[in-house]
Amino acid sequence: MTDRQTRKSRAPNEIPFPVRRRVSKKEREEAKEAGRARYRESTRPPATPLMLSVRQAWQRLNALTGAGVDLSTFYRWINNLSVCSVRMGNKLFVPIAEVDRIAQQCLRGERI
Repeated sequence: MTDRQTRKSRAPNEIPFPVRRRVSKKEREEAKEAGRARYRESTRPPATPLMLSVRQAWQRLNALTGAGVDLSTFYRWINNLSVCSVRMGNKLFVPIAEVDRIAQQCLRGERI
């Protein structure tokens, strides 16, 4: 068999490869910018965090109450489950809503 006989027969007007449309420089730049905008939106962190590290939560509590709660006291509240916390891996996080709740209890003079 010759090489000519092994080839598939094609219709006379059929193009053997896809034809690419020429894209203008302006269209190419617009597509790049649209892709960049989608990437920026997908990687942008939330405007306000929902969780704080223990140290950040403790600093926020001290700022909201104006009192000096010791860091070891704050950790004790977490260990006693007086303060809700979330462990992710080996790090602890405290929800902002929980810090605000504790601050209100402190300002009212209630025990935690």
